[in-house]
Amino acid sequence: MIVEKTVATLTGSPLPDGQTGRELRDRWLEPARTSLGTATVEVERLRQAVRSSDRDASASAFASAAVTGTVGVDAGYLMAQRLDQCAALFTPAVPATTW
Repeated sequence: MIVEKTVATLTGSPLPDGQTGRELRDRWLEPARTSLGTATVEVERLRQAVRSSDRDASASAFASAAVTGTVGVDAGYLMAQRLDQCAALFTPAVPATTW
């Protein structure tokens, strides 16, 4: 449910006209939407790994799930457009998984 709402929000986000809007769409919006499309699969992979008590698979699945929605996003471009807070959201740091 949260993933679908996030995709809908990104889809409905108003962007400026012209070159800036096209670049934002190509370098941020479309990659984020595509990456979010994998969220359900990534979360399910994590759930299965945890349920089977597979620590290595859990760590790998967690790392993949943690960056869902950010893969392919050009955070440097967002920074150059002075969208610092947005860039920070799309530059996740995957916490170490030690158990």
